[in-house]
Amino acid sequence: MRRFLVQVAVGAAAAALVLLVLSLITIDNPDPSTGQTVQVQVIDLSGQPVLFLLSFGVLLAAINAVVRPLILLVTGRWVIRSLGVLLAAIDVLMVVLAAWLDPIGVTMAEPVWLWATIAALLIVGISTSVQAILGVDRPHVDISDRQHALWRVLDRLPTPRRSSIVENLRLMQVYDTISAFGLEIGLERTPLASIRDRAQRYLRTGDPRLAGLSVPAKVRIMLQQLGPTYVKIGQMLASRSEALPPGWEEELEKLQNTVPPFPYEEARAAMLKELGKPPEELYATFDQQPLAAASLAQVHRATLPDGTAVVVKIQRPDIQTMVRADLGVLQQLALVADKRFEAAQRMDLPGVLQEFASGVLVELDYRNEAYHMRRMAEDMAAIPGVTVPTVDDTRSASRVLTMSFVRGVKINDVSALDAAGIDRDALARTFLRAIIKQILIDGFFHADPHPGNVFVDPADGTVTFLDLGLVGQLTRDQRLDLLDLMSSIQAKDSAAIASVAIRLCTHRGPVDEVRVRRAVDRVVYQYLVFGGATKQDMGQVVSSILGALYEEGLRMAQDFTLAVKAIIQAEEITRALSPSFSLINEGLADARSLIIEQVTAEKIVAQVRSAALQTGKEVFRRLPNLTDATLAWLDQYQKGKLVVEVDTTDLSQEIHRIGDIAQRLASAAIIAGSVVALGIVLAALLTTSQSGVFYSLLPLVLAVVFVALLIGGLVVAYRMLRRPADPDGPGRDAM
Repeated sequence: MRRFLVQVAVGAAAAALVLLVLSLITIDNPDPSTGQTVQVQVIDLSGQPVLFLLSFGVLLAAINAVVRPLILLVTGRWVIRSLGVLLAAIDVLMVVLAAWLDPIGVTMAEPVWLWATIAALLIVGISTSVQAILGVDRPHVDISDRQHALWRVLDRLPTPRRSSIVENLRLMQVYDTISAFGLEIGLERTPLASIRDRAQRYLRTGDPRLAGLSVPAKVRIMLQQLGPTYVKIGQMLASRSEALPPGWEEELEKLQNTVPPFPYEEARAAMLKELGKPPEELYATFDQQPLAAASLAQVHRATLPDGTAVVVKIQRPDIQTMVRADLGVLQQLALVADKRFEAAQRMDLPGVLQEFASGVLVELDYRNEAYHMRRMAEDMAAIPGVTVPTVDDTRSASRVLTMSFVRGVKINDVSALDAAGIDRDALARTFLRAIIKQILIDGFFHADPHPGNVFVDPADGTVTFLDLGLVGQLTRDQRLDLLDLMSSIQAKDSAAIASVAIRLCTHRGPVDEVRVRRAVDRVVYQYLVFGGATKQDMGQVVSSILGALYEEGLRMAQDFTLAVKAIIQAEEITRALSPSFSLINEGLADARSLIIEQVTAEKIVAQVRSAALQTGKEVFRRLPNLTDATLAWLDQYQKGKLVVEVDTTDLSQEIHRIGDIAQRLASAAIIAGSVVALGIVLAALLTTSQSGVFYSLLPLVLAVVFVALLIGGLVVAYRMLRRPADPDGPGRDAM
């Protein structure tokens, strides 16, 4: 309330000051009645300046506090599309509306729209500047209870997936939060910082806990206040440590496990809604204090009636509608940027955000994560020492997930691993072997294997993959391409790297392959050939290659980008475990051995059987179509309307070859037939026991006929073989 009153007072004072100054300005205007030029005041206060200034200032401040948000609630998307220009028009409208509603009244010189615009811009500029100097809109560390309550109500309403009103409301909240933190960060190193601090002693509109915090810490708090979507963005930035300035990585990594938890009462209500029973009926014990809290959910420890230790992952109760609104706003911004900025067009910003939105929406449904865990557990069963938590389906739903409890420490907690006597080199090989199998062999992989999602049991060194809400999938061709890319990097073959990279990327326009190959060649020489200590840093190499591709307007597909990101995260983990470990060399060796393991006689037979079965199914699937086609052909033939055209233009040469062969076969058949037929007849007659003149002369007659047929067959065969071939061959035959 204190902040609102200060804002009203500052707005009223700014309006009074602007109107008072404009009332002192006179201009020449034509008199409509006489047509002569007269001097008039820009603002006519009607002889009651003090009363009017007070009433108009308070009225304008009230309108800005009530009417302006309502207008923005409807026009938020247009504000984005106009790049904020619409805000100035709304401010002008507020001034005109206040002048019209003021009971004392105000008269503006012609043209009214010009002086109203000038007055509005001056009022907004002065009030905003004064509020910034006084620190009226300084941010707070905690999110207000009113914001929680608002989104909790919206989440329960049957709102559609894309609601423009909800997205506009979210846009206003995001704008207010970013502007407040932006001013706080931007002015903290200026002389105005001391004025803001002194003003806060009297106004008390700020949060003293922000004093002394670093810029990265304030950005982290801002992302937490903005909500789960922006926390996810911060976590993505934290995974690219090589691109972050000093101090930023440590703060952004806190987004993984320092998000404030929500009360147990809300967790209990969510479980009752999703599972139909409260925790006390579903579990033998349930810890009301959360074990950990993240951007989308928090985790509680519990035990099943049979004594099995489990953890229960409960989604935050007010994020579904907020996340969808955030994604809608970001997509609107991306579309506007794509139309106006070349950089956004090169990186296909709408496509990038669409892929990001799809991944976030999948994570919101825990049934997807349960499926991912079951599938990953089956794939990792072949790697000794690697496991995935089991899912309790009877106590899981779309917003609640019950899984086995995992004891362990983060995989990069070197001191804890050394204290437990874990062989870090062996652990690095086991972890890398699991990642390589997921990405290059199975094509189904953990898309965010940062240390907080990979635990190691100090007792036996078992590696457990956690939080499988986001996974990636690669086709067989994509896996082969990725393997080709890794092999090319190992061989320092810039031409091969460029070829694979171009094949893996999408682009919106023509690609200058010469420039792409030059850019990749520069990266290879800079980091692989003359890179010194960075020769084995695949993350640096791949990041530089992706940067070069981006500059040329190329972008990798989402799943492939996730795979590269997972490999880079795996490299950071293996380097922490064993600094001399080479992901390229060890990873390719693991890939080769895993591929050899896959090529067994049983698997080959199974693959052949599967291919044969698929072929048979396809044949039987097409048989009805062949039958229908034949019957339709006969119907047309009976109606006298059948015209069959066979285009053999491209097969003319083959047909000539077949014709030559047919001619030779026909000749051989004539000769052989004559010889065999008459030979059989002669043999029969020579062995007959009949007597008489006829039978005595018959063999001689048949012998003459045999010789004549033989000579005739040879002549026919000779002519057929000497017949010239048609050089063009048949083209179209019609029937």
